[in-house]
Amino acid sequence: MRARGFTMIELLVTMTVAAILLMLALPSYTEFMRNTRIRGTADSIAGGMRLAQTEAIRMNQNIEFIVDPATGWTIRDPITPRDVHTEAFTEGGGQLDVDPSPPGATTLTYSPLGQLQLPDNPPPNGTPAMTFVDVRHTMTPSRPLRVITEALGVGVRVCDPDPAVHADLRCP
Repeated sequence: MRARGFTMIELLVTMTVAAILLMLALPSYTEFMRNTRIRGTADSIAGGMRLAQTEAIRMNQNIEFIVDPATGWTIRDPITPRDVHTEAFTEGGGQLDVDPSPPGATTLTYSPLGQLQLPDNPPPNGTPAMTFVDVRHTMTPSRPLRVITEALGVGVRVCDPDPAVHADLRCP
């Protein structure tokens, strides 16, 4: 009668094959997770901009969307001044670089019609209105994403700033 089970050699061969497959898959998984974090943060910023636009229409007044690259974004009612909604950047775990442009600009203001309101006069501190936000990984080179507002600020888009990307995904 034959004993059932696996021999030690069969177990070692199986474990070796599994370890090799895991080592081959690990770099792809790491890149996938990095890109997922970038996409999640960019989508969060785009969603916040859309929510600020919606709140401006709903409340029939100017509403500010403010990005703090270190912590997250806030939608603020500038009249009362109170925060309507706040969301922290939790996706990146400190590994993502959120870079509003032009440097120092962190605020967008939506009018009661939902349009991006550009200031007639620059603010006293000299910082202009934010035009876009880049999100990239800080530790290794990766595919960055850009969050931009469309013409007149009536739309928000997440796109790829790389000119070699397909035209549907590329930033204008």
